[in-house]
Amino acid sequence: QIQALKDQKIDVAFTRQYINDDCIVSIELFLEPLVLLVPSQSVYAHYESISKEIFIKQKFILSEEIASPTLFKKTQQLFTELGAQMQVAQYSSNILMNVNLVGMQIGWTIVPAYVESFLGPNVVIKPTQFNLPHIGLYLNYRKQDQTKKLDLVKNILSQHFHLNIF
Repeated sequence: QIQALKDQKIDVAFTRQYINDDCIVSIELFLEPLVLLVPSQSVYAHYESISKEIFIKQKFILSEEIASPTLFKKTQQLFTELGAQMQVAQYSSNILMNVNLVGMQIGWTIVPAYVESFLGPNVVIKPTQFNLPHIGLYLNYRKQDQTKKLDLVKNILSQHFHLNIF
């Protein structure tokens, strides 16, 4: 996306990481919590919350680093902080695949909270007895861009996210 933005093939790019580039403006729109997805048929789906001990013993669907570098790093870092080695059941190339694989009982996964709006009956979000990280959403655009299209996007985002940064 960033190369397409630099090449003027797109006007804006939404990313999960800050883009440190002299030609690009990168603005954090919000921080979103990450959530734990568990198959609804799992014995743990009925637990009030998931302990560290239960969590680290599970197999996980992990977003591929190339597809979701920030989510990949935050998930790896979480296991490091918990003093555990993640057991990867399968790698995934997109968030919907993570959700579907959990629903098929392949493993558990950690994803941004927005997925709650499209979860089916085979997947539940479980609170944990430890903190899960957050992940940012960034708006990126060319510093020299003064188009009406960009102004429209910035105005909509300013109103929706109540931002006064434009």
